[in-house]
Amino acid sequence: MAKVSKHQLNKPWLLATTALCGLVSFAAQATAPAPNALPQGGAVVAGSAGITSSGNAMVVNQSTGSAVINWNSFDVGSQGKVTFQQPDASSRTLNRVLSSDPSRIYGPVSANGQLYFVNPNGVIIGQGARIEAGSITATTMDIGNEAFMAGANSFTRGSATGEIVNEGTLAAAPKGYVALMGAKVMNKGTISAPQGQVAMAAGDKVTLPVTGSGLIGIEVDAASVQAAVTNEGTITAPDGQVYIKAEAASSLGAQIVNKGTITAKNVAMQSASGSVFTDKGSTVTANKTQITAGTVTGLGTLQAVGDVSEINIQAGYLSYAGAISADNATGQGGTIDIAVKEAAMFSSAAKLTANGRSGGAVKIVSNSGYVLLSTQLQAMGSAGTGGTVAIGGKTSVALLGGKIDVSGTSNGGTINIGGGWQGIGSLLRPDSLTIDAASTLKADATISGNGGEITLWSKTNTDFYGTASAKGAPQQATVAGSSCHRKANSTLKPSKQA
Repeated sequence: MAKVSKHQLNKPWLLATTALCGLVSFAAQATAPAPNALPQGGAVVAGSAGITSSGNAMVVNQSTGSAVINWNSFDVGSQGKVTFQQPDASSRTLNRVLSSDPSRIYGPVSANGQLYFVNPNGVIIGQGARIEAGSITATTMDIGNEAFMAGANSFTRGSATGEIVNEGTLAAAPKGYVALMGAKVMNKGTISAPQGQVAMAAGDKVTLPVTGSGLIGIEVDAASVQAAVTNEGTITAPDGQVYIKAEAASSLGAQIVNKGTITAKNVAMQSASGSVFTDKGSTVTANKTQITAGTVTGLGTLQAVGDVSEINIQAGYLSYAGAISADNATGQGGTIDIAVKEAAMFSSAAKLTANGRSGGAVKIVSNSGYVLLSTQLQAMGSAGTGGTVAIGGKTSVALLGGKIDVSGTSNGGTINIGGGWQGIGSLLRPDSLTIDAASTLKADATISGNGGEITLWSKTNTDFYGTASAKGAPQQATVAGSSCHRKANSTLKPSKQA
């Protein structure tokens, strides 16, 4: 196999830095309704509820656990106010719009139970609007009256082409949820669901089984149109879950874009045949983040926090130039686990860290292709043993200016590229392994203890020109100098503490 040049490595970064050019576009911002506008033509078609209006205020007084109301329009002006009075927090009200216009909500809407807004032509929650309820669903998809009254939560898009856009504030009660569903879904405002769930889904059919376990499991059928979910605002679910999913027929494409801030206990982004893009300045912060997509590109920050922190990425292709961290200042560093089918590429702008009082673990594997690293990669121990870094690939692994450090204050950690000690273990062994002169590998014991272990292994050719160090404190000898050129596979054995 031909050696990989730096020129070849530079090309993949175009995928991350120009990814926005291929994003699905959203329609222009809707015109706000009249300031005193209220919903019009409400007719209760299932369950029991009364509708009264006075000036710029409307009250819907519901007497059954569930109710369905068909509306000619559901607009709320900036000075309007709609209040739903429901029997209890588990009560549900479905508001379905029959006209050809999108719903424009620019004023406050509140309920003590669950609110559903259904409009195939779109739902726009404008700037300054606030919807506050036990749970909130806004969708272009529909559900039958009988199914809804029976407690079902499965919605079908049909021929609807409208968009769901939030530019206001959506606030669910503690342990409640916010769900935005359609072919195109965008958040530019604020969504909060403390101890609850936020779901953003694009596809042809979405099922939202909300269970007592505190998790939403979304089932999304692939859309027959382009499917897109974009976050440009702020999503928070403290001690809860954020679940984002977009699925479309492979020829049409699906995409998830984060240009804002997401904070939760668990975050999942899924687009099996589509793409996930994190823009520069965006952040995802969670105890556990899982990303699954055909292509993952990014300039943003993925941050795992807490005593049990984990970032898991599964993709066909991955090209990243942002920060991925699972650091823990008070305990062991977390876990970063990246598995791709074809290629995993990290530029010099990227940084992967799993640092802690003792080091965490970082694993990067390409099951059918290659891994290219020009990044900093750390699993360091600030008050204990260094962590582990494992890198494997099918065809090749190349470090071109890569910096890997698993040093610890007491005992160095382990770096395995292409295999463990003497090539043993299940880590995928590449056909060729290249480490250039600008690359460094460190597994030192910086204060006490023994140096760690560095193993470089390939099937046919290992070219090592870099610097490798596995020093035992307080020794200063470097195990392999930068002038070293190894054609054979090798394990760099640690030096012992003096």
